[in-house]
Amino acid sequence: MNRMLVVAAATIPLFITQPSLGAEFFVGLGAAWLPDYEGSDDHEPVPLWNLEASELYHPETYVQVRGTRLESNFLPDDRLRLGIVAEYLFDYSSVEDDRVALLSEPEDAVQAGFALGYDFSRHPGEEYLFEVEATYDILNGNGGIVTPRFRARLPVGNGYFLSGDVAGTWASGEYSSNRFGISEADAARSGLQAFDAGAGVKDVTLNLSLSYAVGGGWVMTGFTRYRRLLTDAADSPIVDGRGTADLISGGALISYRF
Repeated sequence: MNRMLVVAAATIPLFITQPSLGAEFFVGLGAAWLPDYEGSDDHEPVPLWNLEASELYHPETYVQVRGTRLESNFLPDDRLRLGIVAEYLFDYSSVEDDRVALLSEPEDAVQAGFALGYDFSRHPGEEYLFEVEATYDILNGNGGIVTPRFRARLPVGNGYFLSGDVAGTWASGEYSSNRFGISEADAARSGLQAFDAGAGVKDVTLNLSLSYAVGGGWVMTGFTRYRRLLTDAADSPIVDGRGTADLISGGALISYRF
């Protein structure tokens, strides 16, 4: 499995607001074209999936699993948002780069925490949401990240919805060390230079997607993402000189609403 699946999967807003009398459910399948790891210039196609339950007990409440990422909102309010988020991040043991695959770090991680936001939109079917997401690795204790994000969704034609978001990520020293640092032992094992990655701004990201309600409950979505690694993440030997700090991914997915 591609080790960047969780990253790209998190970019796909599939829910389309329409009048309903109760909860709605989505099941989706597709494919994505993703970097081999965060900082790799090797790409490969991978399968993609989406599972969502929305309008649970309020029009804005939902639970969604996209790839290996979980998102939710449990606050029954038209403007405020509060939910649990979680992501599974893989190690690099199966990546294409032979030297990077020899590293004992990063370890697998489960980044789990909360997202708090406020929606400034005033019209049905639109969203102008500012949120802050904070997670910590509950699997191996390898630090946390904080991501402020602004995202928007609006109708652009009969059945079409355009979505996008701009985000930045701050990473703790433990997180950066696990994902981008190289210990003396790993340097000797891999031939890469030892590197001490510290806390700081990890990246900025732009996501765009276009969804179309085909009819009969079917929704088609295409998406693309650009991410720029910064500071120690960009300077890491697994990125600088071996990969790239400019990460581009994309894909398509079809889902069914019932």
